[in-house]
Amino acid sequence: LHLTGELRSRRQRQAAPSMEKLTEIGKRCSYTERRAEDAERELRQLKVLRLLESRLGDEEPGTVTGVANIGVYVQLDKYLTDGLIRFSDMQDDWWEVDARAGRAIGTRSGQRIVIGDRVKVRIAAVDLAARELDLALIETAGRPQRQPGRSPPTGGKPRLPAAQRPPRAHRSDRGWSHRSRSRTRTAGPARGRRGRR
Repeated sequence: LHLTGELRSRRQRQAAPSMEKLTEIGKRCSYTERRAEDAERELRQLKVLRLLESRLGDEEPGTVTGVANIGVYVQLDKYLTDGLIRFSDMQDDWWEVDARAGRAIGTRSGQRIVIGDRVKVRIAAVDLAARELDLALIETAGRPQRQPGRSPPTGGKPRLPAAQRPPRAHRSDRGWSHRSRSRTRTAGPARGRRGRR
């Protein structure tokens, strides 16, 4: 009403809510909307977990959405709900967790799990009271960590030792030539220094 200019009389302006009152009403509406969204999300999570209770042992593809000190969170593609792969259930390796970078690295195998990796998991357990879904890792797209001083295997030619590599070409005043590996240097013609004119 303030913007459209319909509050022409003094009585209408006095009856209109103030800016402070409108701000308070907006805050209440936002709070009520957030509570409704939380209730809807919790109800949907409960229904999905009840469905997954009958799917124990099924294998599903998913995406890593988070890494924490207790395990790795994975969102199932089919049900769009998150489950937890606990490190305590992955006893074949010891995991170093970098939650800030969103990755976990196995110290024994070098296997790396990063946010965004595609994985295949098995539905292990469902806890309706806690609204939790436990998963078991089957396959992951994480690659082994590169060992320091070692190049990853490629399909190209093996790298030759330094003593067997051909000399590199370098540019001189007379064109391109190959640099010798000998440490002995031959003095070239002396260049005069130009004076100022």
